[in-house]
Amino acid sequence: MKLLTYFIASMFISALYAEEYIATPIQITPEHKSEVRTLRPNFTWHSVENAIYYGIQITTDVTFLNISAVSDLDRGFISDTSIIPEFSLHADTLYFWRVRARTLQQTSEWSDIHYIKTPKTGNIFEKNYKNKIDIECFPNPVTSIANIKINLNKYAQADLYLFDNNGRLVEKLCTIQNNFDADYEQISMNFNKYPPGPYNIFCITSNSEVLAIISVTAI
Repeated sequence: MKLLTYFIASMFISALYAEEYIATPIQITPEHKSEVRTLRPNFTWHSVENAIYYGIQITTDVTFLNISAVSDLDRGFISDTSIIPEFSLHADTLYFWRVRARTLQQTSEWSDIHYIKTPKTGNIFEKNYKNKIDIECFPNPVTSIANIKINLNKYAQADLYLFDNNGRLVEKLCTIQNNFDADYEQISMNFNKYPPGPYNIFCITSNSEVLAIISVTAI
């Protein structure tokens, strides 16, 4: 009798924890780091077992803290696994997007952050994102200390963010102030605390304008 009671209790607890867990959706299209052909691309992701709704955020803000109701998309109760924005995204702009799944009781973690580039006028703009400022990281690959040399040109300041190769935000590195009397600004950062692998450093203004993206490899 005790064994049967223990078995029933174990099954109940297992079912309870199974109900609490819901998987994170995986994005399908647009592909990460791709350039889309339209200003209203179709965002799709894999379905999640037991999910009733999905949420999606498509924004020019890499931190996802200041989503604009005018230029961005933030939807929380989508019953399908795809969505086409009801308005055109900004042309020639870098957008970040992520999704999550929901049951009536639970919400999954957000997916990895993917980013895409919109075309200038509805056609593919360029193969690679063109930096708007002069920025350099050396040595690269980096074993310990990386030096980042920046000329912000006309911009008064910008923030540096570190992303891993899956599009996950690792951390905000610093804020760079433009000393207009100097030819460039330079900072040093310690890569010893990061696992070896490829990373991307984004230079972004307070208005969410992406000024540059550079790739760095930690070894």
